[in-house]
Amino acid sequence: MLKDGPGFFDNKPLSNHYLILPYTIFHSFGEKFAGHLKDTVDKLFPQERGFNPKIVIYDDRGDKIWATQAAAIKTAVQKNCQKEGFAVVMIHPVKKKNQRDEDILAAAVMKELHSLKIYSTIIHTKFTGNCYKSGIGKDGKPYCTVRHTQRTRLAGYLQGVALNKILLNEFRTPFRLATKLHADLTIGIDVKSHTAGFVIVGKRGANVRFDFDFEQTEKEKISFKRMKKCFKKILLEEMDYSTEDMKNIVVQRDGKLHITEIEAMEEALKEVIQFNGFPRDAKLTFLEIHKNSEAPFRLFEVNKHEFGKAQVLNPQVGYYYLADNQNGYLCSTGRAFRRRGTVNPLHVKYIKGNLDFEKCLEDIYYLTTLTWTNPRDCSREPITIKLTDRYLGEEAGEYSKNDLITAVQALKAGV
Repeated sequence: MLKDGPGFFDNKPLSNHYLILPYTIFHSFGEKFAGHLKDTVDKLFPQERGFNPKIVIYDDRGDKIWATQAAAIKTAVQKNCQKEGFAVVMIHPVKKKNQRDEDILAAAVMKELHSLKIYSTIIHTKFTGNCYKSGIGKDGKPYCTVRHTQRTRLAGYLQGVALNKILLNEFRTPFRLATKLHADLTIGIDVKSHTAGFVIVGKRGANVRFDFDFEQTEKEKISFKRMKKCFKKILLEEMDYSTEDMKNIVVQRDGKLHITEIEAMEEALKEVIQFNGFPRDAKLTFLEIHKNSEAPFRLFEVNKHEFGKAQVLNPQVGYYYLADNQNGYLCSTGRAFRRRGTVNPLHVKYIKGNLDFEKCLEDIYYLTTLTWTNPRDCSREPITIKLTDRYLGEEAGEYSKNDLITAVQALKAGV
């Protein structure tokens, strides 16, 4: 349906885009890759002028350490990217002092470009390098082609990049819910490596946006001051974004929700009601979503036949179980999908609030059907949690600002 049917729900023309490639890659298979990526985006998301990102080349011939590569990318972007926009950045594997250096490079690039108001995603040279072969032909002319054995894999990879790294990066949503959620506003929250991420979703899986807070001081907990500031900002922006009533606001925290975080959000809501004209009947409901339950838990469906034999099956997708008034288990995957093994239910903990727990579970199930990152499959997590994982997974790494500044200065000095 995305390729040959109605296409994307949100089909407004794309904004300004950059494709940032290493020098050595551009002069081997980079141009061919760029052409294939443009064609893939155009098939998924046809526009009048087509997808035509500005190609920016950075000098990757220095040391393959994270600071040198990040400095080269930042310098090239500052020189060639005058407009705000979105970017896909291709990076090399780096020499690792430890196992996280490649994560540090990705985090440094994304955060530094974010400060320039360029919202970037990361791809890697390793996979694409295995897909293309280039050289000099018998006629003495250079050539570049896709390896025959890698054509299918490359097509799938390009589609994944087009969808996850380009279209979703600009929040172009493939589809939305036909049924309204019980919550008027749903906010997913996660914290990784001192960075807080927020995904805000409207009543029909619409008006989706993502927000960061880089000033986090605690590794897995948002301080009262930071949470209050971030949550107040989200509520005030939502007054401009949404035309829907905002009576029921549901907060979905990936993992543990701390009491100071709850108090900060409650305080922020009181202030925007009192001073900014936010709806006076707005109420908050707080949920914790645990991907891994403290106690292993499985659900099965048993069909009894007339001859006394029983057939034990995986539960159907959408089945749920309320252990008590605070703990529920939701099968967001199930036997409708061809997955091996038993279903691992999502553990949802109801902390406090105004919206009925069963309705909260139903909303979570609906949000799992927004399988934007992989439309062919089901998703165990709701999109509110899936997207925070996706963004924070790359952007939440820690890096040394001083090391990067030193590398930039050395680059400019020609050292």
